[in-house]
Amino acid sequence: MLRWGSFVKLSLVLFVFLALLAPTASHADNGWAWNSTGSNAKWYSVASNSDGTRLIAAIKGGDIWSYSNGAWTEAKVNGDNNTWTAVASDSTGTKLVAAASGGDIWTYSNGVWAANKVNGGSNSWAAVASNSDGTKLVAAVNGGDIWTYSNGVWTGNNAGGGSNSWAAVASNSDGTKLVAAVNGGDIWTYSNGIWTPNQVLGGSSDWAAVASNSDGTKLAAVNSTGVWVYSNGLWTASLLGQTGWSSVASSADGSRLAAASYGGDIWTYVNGTWTAGNVYGGGNNWNSIASDSTGTKLVAVISSTHGSIWTGYYSVNYPAASAWINALCSEYSAYYGTKAGGVVTLITTSGAYFMQYFNNGKIILAWTDGYLYSFSDTSWNSLFIVWNGTSVADTANAWINGVYSVYPSLFGTKSGGVTAGTDANGTYYIQLFTNGTAILAYSDGYLYYGYGGVWHSFGIKWE
Repeated sequence: MLRWGSFVKLSLVLFVFLALLAPTASHADNGWAWNSTGSNAKWYSVASNSDGTRLIAAIKGGDIWSYSNGAWTEAKVNGDNNTWTAVASDSTGTKLVAAASGGDIWTYSNGVWAANKVNGGSNSWAAVASNSDGTKLVAAVNGGDIWTYSNGVWTGNNAGGGSNSWAAVASNSDGTKLVAAVNGGDIWTYSNGIWTPNQVLGGSSDWAAVASNSDGTKLAAVNSTGVWVYSNGLWTASLLGQTGWSSVASSADGSRLAAASYGGDIWTYVNGTWTAGNVYGGGNNWNSIASDSTGTKLVAVISSTHGSIWTGYYSVNYPAASAWINALCSEYSAYYGTKAGGVVTLITTSGAYFMQYFNNGKIILAWTDGYLYSFSDTSWNSLFIVWNGTSVADTANAWINGVYSVYPSLFGTKSGGVTAGTDANGTYYIQLFTNGTAILAYSDGYLYYGYGGVWHSFGIKWE
C-alpha cells in the first residue's frame, strides 16, 4: 500500500515558480504583508483615499509627496521646506489638505495647491481632516481653536473656549460628526452643531490621535499609555500594557482598527482582538498611520532621520490558508517536524500566498492558484488539496484528478465526471473509469482505488 510520505516524493510535479518564492515584501504575521516604499526622511503624517490606491505623506521640514499609479511624486507645495504636521484626503484621493505648524492650510484640487489664509495664514496647525467628498474640512490649532470649512468659508468654533492644545481631529464621511482631542485635556465630539467634552480618563490626558468610522458612531483615540475605543455610548480601554501610542486609524465600518506606537510597533484590531505586527522588526518611531475603507490596506510612516513609508496589505484568504496548513502540520507532524515560526504572508504579482517553514527544510505552501504544495529535498510536489475551495466537493475533485494526473495509464479513460454518493459513514466522491477501475475519496477522509471489485487504500488523507 502506498503511504503518504512516499506518495509526495513520487508526485513529481516540479514547479517553475520555485524561483518566485523569495519574499517580495517584509512579512509580518496574521495575514499582513508589509513593504517599505520610501526612506531617508522625517516622515510626519500620512493619509489614504478610500481604496488605498492614492496616498499622501508629508515630511516635517520638507515637502509633501503623493502616491498614485504605483509611483511617488514630490508636490513642491509652498517650496519644499515646511513644517508639515498633518495631511488628509477625500475618498477619491483627488482632493487633499495639508497643514503646517507656523504656516497655513493648503488644499489641493484640479491639480493645483492653494493657500487658504485661515485665521491670518500663520498658526500652529496640529491636525486636519476631510469628509468623503472633500467639501467639508476641519483643522485644529495647538494652543488655539478648531476651524471648520464648509461652503467655501472657514469658521472658528470656539470649542472648549477656543484655546486648547488641540492634537488631533477626525471626521465622519459627511462631515456632520467630528471628534477632536486635547493634549493634556479631553476628547471632544461634535454633532448637531454642538461640541461636547467626553470626560474620558477624567477629562485630562495626553491624547495624541483620534479616528472615526464613516457614520461617526465608532471612534478610537490613543494616548501615551493605551488605545481607547468608543462604541454604543461607551469608551473602553485596550492595550494598556503598551506605551507611546502616536496614531490610530479606522475602517469605514469601525470593525478594523490600526494603532501605531512611537518607539514600538503597529497593532491591528479585528474581531475583538489586537495583534502586534512586528513590522520592520518592531521598535520604530511610528508617527502616523492611515487606512483604506476596508481596513485591509494600511500606510504608516516612521519619523526619524532615516525614516520610511510602509504599506501593509491584509489577505482575507489568510484564515483559510493557515487552517489548511496547520491541519497538515498536525496530521503529518512526524514528517514535517518542528515549525520555524508561524504561517507567513508574502506578495507576488500574482497575489498573496502563504508559507509554513520547518526546521528540517521542508515547506508547506498555499499558492495563489488555490492549491497546496509541499517542498522536500529539491522539488515542489502538489498535495492536490484546494485550500481556498468553496466546498468539500472541490477538495475531493482536486485530489481525485491529482491522483489521476500522476497515474493516467493505470486508470485509463474517465467514465463521466466525479460523482457524489452517501452511505452509513457519510458523503463520498468517486471517479469511475471505462476499464473498471475507480478512485474514491471516502467519507473516512482517505483516498482509495478500486480494481476487480477490491478497494485498496492509497494511505492519503484528502479531507
